[in-house]
Amino acid sequence: MSSIVVPSYAYTVIKIGFLKQLIMDEITLQKLKEITDIKEFIEFISRYYPGINLNTYSIEDIEKALFHNYIKLIGKILLYSPLNMRIFLRNYLLKYEIRNIKHIILGTILEMSAVDKLSMINKLVEEYLNHTDFIQELIEISSLDEIQLFLRPTKYNKVIREGILYFKKTNDIFVLEAFLDQLYYNNMKKEIRLLNKKEKKFISLYAKAISEIYNLNLIYRGIINNIDRNLIAQ
Repeated sequence: MSSIVVPSYAYTVIKIGFLKQLIMDEITLQKLKEITDIKEFIEFISRYYPGINLNTYSIEDIEKALFHNYIKLIGKILLYSPLNMRIFLRNYLLKYEIRNIKHIILGTILEMSAVDKLSMINKLVEEYLNHTDFIQELIEISSLDEIQLFLRPTKYNKVIREGILYFKKTNDIFVLEAFLDQLYYNNMKKEIRLLNKKEKKFISLYAKAISEIYNLNLIYRGIINNIDRNLIAQ
């Protein structure tokens, strides 16, 4: 009896089919808009965001809980994806590691403790990237010079060096954040070249759209903050 070979993406679709239950339809969204009590709101969305857990109902805590749930969903897709999709998703998660690094650097500038800096990041991102030790060591560092030295052997070396240099001259973190964001988009473009034809076709459309939004955000922020146009063009 011959065996049946199931295409890898077909397997992925089967394994993550349950995620469809977590998508709100138009009727559900309309009901959500009518809720005026925050506790009722959280209780209502908990069926779509399983495991959401709140100690308080502040805007910050709600945003953190929703974001954490979002990262968990990416992790579930990552678990059942074929190799190329796993590579793409890990590159996508780089966006959120960069977000963690931004928070850590800002916390260091503000002379926050390691405990306070830890509370600002999403550790689950680092678990999926196998970077838990890396981010923990970064949190413990208490100066920008040490951060720059620590990141020298990594992909972040150049952008951190130039961003910190600009910050020391201007006391402005705009360029540091912009260079880190640019690293993410450049890395994604590079990795897309390694995909097969079909994968490249639909992922390229996504990459093009988010790159365009990034460029627009960078330009208008540069105008508002009076940043040198030549620097933005880099």
